[in-house]
Amino acid sequence: MNCKVLKINTELLDYIIADNHNLLLNPKDESPYSEPSFAINKKRTTKQDKVYKSYTSKLRLQETILGIAEFYRNFPSIYFPVKLDWRGRLYACGNYLNYQSTELAKALLLFAEPGIINKADTSSIKYLEYYGANCFGKNKLSNKGKLNWVKNNLDDILNYNNGKLLSNAQEPLLFLAFCMEYTRYINFMRDENTLEFNTYFPIQLDATCNGFQHLAMLANEDTLFKELNLINSTDQVNDFYSFLIHKLDLKFDYEIHQPDNKYYDNYKRLKDFVIVRGLIKKLVMTIPYNVGITNMKKYFIGELFEVSNNDKKGTNWYSKQENEVRPWLCDKDISLLVSAIHSIVTKDFEKIKKLRSYLKSVAIVFSVINLPIIWYKDDGLVVIQGYLEEKSCSIRPYLYSNTKLNIRVLNKDKFNSNKQIRSLMPNLIHSLDSVSLSLLYDKFYNVYKPVVQFYSIHDCFSTTIDKVDTLKTLLASVYMDIYSKDSYLDKFNNSIWNQIEQSGIEYDRKNRTIKLELSDEENKTKTYTIHDIEWVKSNKNVSKYIINKIDSQHILV
Repeated sequence: MNCKVLKINTELLDYIIADNHNLLLNPKDESPYSEPSFAINKKRTTKQDKVYKSYTSKLRLQETILGIAEFYRNFPSIYFPVKLDWRGRLYACGNYLNYQSTELAKALLLFAEPGIINKADTSSIKYLEYYGANCFGKNKLSNKGKLNWVKNNLDDILNYNNGKLLSNAQEPLLFLAFCMEYTRYINFMRDENTLEFNTYFPIQLDATCNGFQHLAMLANEDTLFKELNLINSTDQVNDFYSFLIHKLDLKFDYEIHQPDNKYYDNYKRLKDFVIVRGLIKKLVMTIPYNVGITNMKKYFIGELFEVSNNDKKGTNWYSKQENEVRPWLCDKDISLLVSAIHSIVTKDFEKIKKLRSYLKSVAIVFSVINLPIIWYKDDGLVVIQGYLEEKSCSIRPYLYSNTKLNIRVLNKDKFNSNKQIRSLMPNLIHSLDSVSLSLLYDKFYNVYKPVVQFYSIHDCFSTTIDKVDTLKTLLASVYMDIYSKDSYLDKFNNSIWNQIEQSGIEYDRKNRTIKLELSDEENKTKTYTIHDIEWVKSNKNVSKYIINKIDSQHILV
């Protein structure tokens, strides 16, 4: 797993360089707020400067990716080294052009070795059609609906140069790459002299809100298994974000009908505002990683149009999804919306709520006793979380100058309590991401060695269409291995108590308490408690859906 062997999609590269469909930023166009079109003697405002820098940064990144792709276009294979972080997450080392980079970079890469299908293999080609519909933006249709969409738009897919579909695609570059590959397949089917179709095309499959999948399986939150596609083998894909939008709608209805609600106008606007999954996806998917309310607001506002309204105080925002008649939201509306989403996710699901409380209590205790938090992954990696406190100091490096430099120095004798508490759940989820990946790759490699068409973007996995069925089956078996044989949380908990025992601190494991002496002179002690996890492993509390069989074909979509 030390490198990925890929190559450049030269057909796509040539097309987008000569493109007439505005798929790329045109380097000949002037940047917004750039001189000389911008007033020479007028300085850019902070907002204008941000827009200018963002545009020029995107343009430089695009041109760099295209330049690297052009350099490697005739190489039969390119090796992408990868590295692990301390939680086991996998990253591509090469900058700019790699499979974890932008949509442009991902669209330009193919596997160096092919997957092979024959004319009778209609099941594999369905995955190519599903993927094409996903790239266009039809990812929430049923599988049958995706196939029908491809069938109904076949002429424009094969004649992609007319631009009819490209201009409306959610991911136009990836959709264009699909159109080219699907055209190759149709030509193969029409050629009576060719018996096998060699496909180098990566099919990318995302786990359904993977952070919540791990939280639900870790806490055995069976109320979410269906919504996260962990169970249910029907053709219909469930959508966690749409599920939350429905709960939000119920919340707004409830608040509107409360007597004397001082936020009536705010909730009425939220009720009238059209909230689609794209608006809330980013802020919802970051909740398992303990992203705060402030950053969640930024993510939501980033999906809106900002419009000044002289008739109303402050800034207003409009949805990019709306037409001419657009309901507006003010800052207070957005604060209430984000708080409602956060409340639903963190409070409505009882077992996840208990899991959060348990992990917080662990982090508090380890901060008090000043120990790093250590846990062991099923792939053998040991994860050590130990964020140290920092202090800032100023130095004068030059005798001839009063200039001072501020430097931050780690205090190696004390852990940062706030960061330890805030980071434990995200790091645990990231480590579960990584163990899923390593166990999945190990099984995948054993099936297809020595030539393995596979790469990952954390919780997104990619392979050729002939191997997608196997990939889904193996990922389901990995989840079952992690969460079914023994409670993963139970193993984590035992590791925590073993560390406390080895530290020599007075503790009562039965009552889940530790005692610390606060003052030698007064002989006072304080008791700290780590929450129990009986709600996960007790037979009478375990749900009937405990993960011992994952039968959903939509665990990856």
